[in-house]
Amino acid sequence: MFKKILPSLFLLSLSLVILFISLVWVSWEAAIQSPNIESQNSHLVSFEIRKPDGAIDIGWYRFPLVKVLPGSYLYSLKNLRDAWWLFLSRRVEDQARIRLLLADKKFAESYQLWQLGLNSTAGKSCQLAFKYLAEAQLIIPRLPADSDLSKQIQSKLAKAQFAYHQIMNNNNQPCQPEELKNGD
Repeated sequence: MFKKILPSLFLLSLSLVILFISLVWVSWEAAIQSPNIESQNSHLVSFEIRKPDGAIDIGWYRFPLVKVLPGSYLYSLKNLRDAWWLFLSRRVEDQARIRLLLADKKFAESYQLWQLGLNSTAGKSCQLAFKYLAEAQLIIPRLPADSDLSKQIQSKLAKAQFAYHQIMNNNNQPCQPEELKNGD
């Protein structure tokens, strides 16, 4: 009986793996094709910008929607998908874009977790966001110098770093990359 079921289980498992890889590939292509998340799958977060003269401006940053948070049974699949996205990114510009997207996703995740009062878990997600930003920063010199793409990615990186720090300061939520905490 077991010998009759074993090939079927093997084929079912193989089919599920192929399906998962196909879905990851399609989602990666969609993320690369649409690096601007100016869509309905995003939300705006506002933050205060305090000027040296005491005036306050309001800034806005658009984050991707986060539907799966740590603690969900789907979170490990989400992390596996992220790892595959990084693996699939072979071109330098794709590597930078995907890291910026993952940084935004992790920071949006940490923002939601802070709002739920899960500060420890939020801090871990926030540190991952800064890790992805640092990795994107290291990729920028490998992009064609003075190209529009390079300028676009540098601009996005600078906006993300500024917005992350402002949002953390406005919400009294400290978060530093692990390297900075250790004083390296």
